[in-house]
Amino acid sequence: MKHKEARILVVGDNAVDAEQVCGMLRGRYPHTEATTDPTKSDAVFDRLKPQLLVLAFKSLEACERFYLGLYRRSEVIQSLAHRTLLLCDKESVHRAFDLCMQEVFDDYVLFCAAGARRQTVAHVGAPGAVRPRPRAGA
Repeated sequence: MKHKEARILVVGDNAVDAEQVCGMLRGRYPHTEATTDPTKSDAVFDRLKPQLLVLAFKSLEACERFYLGLYRRSEVIQSLAHRTLLLCDKESVHRAFDLCMQEVFDDYVLFCAAGARRQTVAHVGAPGAVRPRPRAGA
């Protein structure tokens, strides 16, 4: 599969943040979707079958709850090869690192939400993890 054919799903609890992340990715990855509706996120995941799941929740605990719940509810997740990218703020970056080292998630990115100065900083969470590149001018 070619790089541009990657399927990406951004899931979160804030529509503005999810759409901001989705918008940054869509230019390079056209098969990117976002959802913040908890009643539809499982169905969107099962339909899209993403290779990358971006978790854009306000807290790491919400990311963990969602992902664990997805494993319980999804019909395809257990057989679907995918990576997880956790978005976090500077206060939770150490915990995000720990979760990646424990292999709960594959990688994390320090992310400043909409309204704040845009900044993305990639950090490798686990061997072979996804390594996003910072936006130019960020």
